[in-house]
Amino acid sequence: MSEDRALIAVEDFDCWLRLAKANARFRYVDKCLGNYWIGADAISNVSLKNIEAQHLLYSRHHADMHPEFKDSALARHNYLLGTLYLRLNNPTAALKYLLNASPLPNLKFLTKKWAYTAFSLLLIIRNAMN
Repeated sequence: MSEDRALIAVEDFDCWLRLAKANARFRYVDKCLGNYWIGADAISNVSLKNIEAQHLLYSRHHADMHPEFKDSALARHNYLLGTLYLRLNNPTAALKYLLNASPLPNLKFLTKKWAYTAFSLLLIIRNAMN
C-alpha cells in the first residue's frame, strides 16, 4: 500500500495499478471474499479530498497506460468526477466533467452520463433562478 496521505480512500486502487505495472499476475475469483462498508463516516465518502485523491491517482498513472486505453480511461475518470461533484451538489463542476466523459464503453454509461448531465443543467438553472 501507499503511505501517501493524499491518496487516502484510493490507496488500494493505487496499489493494484502499481502491482500491474510491475507485471504482477492476477486471477479472477468468482466468489465474495470480503465486504465493503458504506456509511456516513466512511473514509471513501464523497468529499473534495476524495476528488483530489482521484485527480492525483489518475495523474500518477495516466502516462503508464497503454495508448489504446487512454481515451477510455480519461472518459471514465471524467464520468467519475462528474458524478462525485453532482453528489457534492456542485452541478457546474459536474457538468464540466460529464461533458468531457467521452467515449464511454457502453450504452449504460452513456445513458447515465446524459441523465446526469441533464440533471446538472436543471440544478444550474434552478440555482440561477433563486
